Formats: sequence, structure tokens, C-alpha cells
Amino acid sequence: GKPKKEFSDLAFACCLKVYSGFSGRRLTSELELSRSQGYIEELPHFNTVLNTFNQKEITPALQNILRLTSFPLREVESNFAADSTGFSTSMFSRWVDKRFGKDKTERIWVKAHAMCGVKTNVISSIEITEGTAGDSPYFIPLLHSTSETFRIREVTADKAYSSRDNLEAAVKQGAIPYIPFKSNAIPNRRGSKVWSVMYDYYLNRRAEFLKRYHKRSNIESTFSMVKRKFGNNLKTKTLTGNTNEI
Repeated sequence: GKPKKEFSDLAFACCLKVYSGFSGRRLTSELELSRSQGYIEELPHFNTVLNTFNQKEITPALQNILRLTSFPLREVESNFAADSTGFSTSMFSRWVDKRFGKDKTERIWVKAHAMCGVKTNVISSIEITEGTAGDSPYFIPLLHSTSETFRIREVTADKAYSSRDNLEAAVKQGAIPYIPFKSNAIPNRRGSKVWSVMYDYYLNRRAEFLKRYHKRSNIESTFSMVKRKFGNNLKTKTLTGNTNEI
């Protein structure tokens, strides 16, 4: 069959397409310029680039690129913030409203769970899920991924991440978790000492707690910067494509 294009060329082309915001056809001129400057060996067809987004094999490579881009800041960042944000797709889900007998449509969206440094806003780790996925289960994967590059001293997140497992995971990484407690939380540790300690801290030293907790606003700033540059709408039409595009 036809020889496959170099994997590195395709990864570069995917990154360039998202960063430039160009269509597949318009991207061709940019790829020609990149080839003349030695960034890629061969010029891939624009359909080949678009099809690459739907390949699961490229996801680990893109995740590694993200890790490498944050690596130079490992001596600068020690405090991190976690949160999630939604991205809209061009796809719709449809169902029939039995009560009114009308077709209903709803735009499908996906969620990006991310952790960033509070000084430089560099994204240290990211997980992509369906839009209905909860936030709390992805705190530990984000934390572990970040700890592979950075030494974490503090981590902040909103109440959606408040759980004994998440607090314990943060402490095991040597970090102090500044995660506020829900209104129905109780001080009972249930095997988690850090839960009762942080609950007492949150209850009796609220001003000091919130002073550190408000570093969490940096993850909101990070999402805002990303969406101002790239927009809120994804162009790919599969979950794998959405993951690679984000």
C-alpha cells in the first residue's frame, strides 16, 4: 500500500492546524512553509491531517508534548490549581419528547479537566472526558501526572473536589490541599486524619484559608486565555478527535 507519513510530521501538522485555526485546505500553504524551514520532511495531504485527529495513537504523543512544554518551569512552579471547563462540538444528540411529541436536540459537549501552575498558568496535566463526567474522580490522575514533573507544595480546587480520597492523595504527594468543604460536611475523619485537620482549619481560620484558596482563580484565567485564543467550539467530530484537538 501507500507508504505512511512520518508520525512526527503528522503530529506537527495537527498542532499547527489547531494553533493557526486554518481549515485543512488553507493549512497546506503553512505546511509548505514549514517543510521549507525543515520542521517536517514531507507535505501531508490535508485529509491525512484531518484523519490523524481521529487516531488514538497520537494522543500519548500530544500528552507528552504538553508535559515537555511545562518541564522548563519545574523550578518555578510549586503551587497548582485544578478545575474543568466545557468545549462545544458541532454534533447534536436527538430524542423525542413524549409529552409534546416533538423532536428535541441538544449540542454535545466535552469537558477538559486540567491542572495549572498559579504563577505562570502553565498547564501541567489534562484529562478529556464526556461533558457529563464528574470533576472529583479526575483530581488524583491530574495530581499524579503533575507530580511526575513538579514538586507540589500546595494544590487548590473548588468544592466539587472535596473528598477524603483527594485530600489524602494530595498529602501523599507532599502537598497541602486547600479545598473548601461542602455545607453538609462533617469533621468525622473516617480514617482520614487530613480531613479532620483541614476541616478545623477551614472552620476556625477561614480568612487565612481563603487567602491561599483564591489562588484557584488562576485556573479560570488559564481557561479564559485558551478560549480567547482558540474559541469555545471544537471542529472535530469524534471524542478521540475532540481529545486530540483540545
